[in-house]
Amino acid sequence: MEISYQDVTTILDPVVDQILSLISDQLFDAKGNIKVPVKALVVVGGFAESPYLLDRILRRFANVVPHIFSPPNPGSAVACGAVALAL
Repeated sequence: MEISYQDVTTILDPVVDQILSLISDQLFDAKGNIKVPVKALVVVGGFAESPYLLDRILRRFANVVPHIFSPPNPGSAVACGAVALAL
């Protein structure tokens, strides 16, 4: 079975679009103004390992947030945070 890049983006785009919308809701008010200046956006979680997701986030918000990155092993950030919360 061969899956093209177009097939993958068709599958991922609904989820990626929802993530972009959620980020936008946190950054902007209803009038499109920045709520609070944000200096960095750290993308974590299992899906943050996707270069496609990070590329879409960078293309959409690079002009608003100066530093956007995903740390090595972004999925472990969520696990570590859960453990820290439990402790």
